[in-house]
Amino acid sequence: MSWDCWPPSPIVLEFPPVSSIVSVKYIDTNGTEQTVAASTYKLGALSGKLSLAYGQTWPTARQELEAITVTYVCGYGATRDLVPRDLRHAVLLIAAARHMNREDDTATDSFAERLASAYNAKEGG
Repeated sequence: MSWDCWPPSPIVLEFPPVSSIVSVKYIDTNGTEQTVAASTYKLGALSGKLSLAYGQTWPTARQELEAITVTYVCGYGATRDLVPRDLRHAVLLIAAARHMNREDDTATDSFAERLASAYNAKEGG
């Protein structure tokens, strides 16, 4: 994700949970890309919120398009066992409903939708 200036803290990252922060980079006032030290920020992995560590401030960034970039890894993990069972079940139910109703691209399963809603990433956690 990128911004033109530092957003208010905490920065809400899309599609939580966030497994890790790869980098937080910014363009300094001289136009040089810099990397923010990991000790400067904290991650709320489940909420997807990135905030300043106690006593820290964001460095001064140049005011330009996409001057701030956060690169991160999101998701539950590389294996199916790391994905919550309810969410796996919901995905299977939704896929089955759509398969059975191929002509209706809006077909879904309301029970599955309720199961999946607890893991909805649209609201940033």
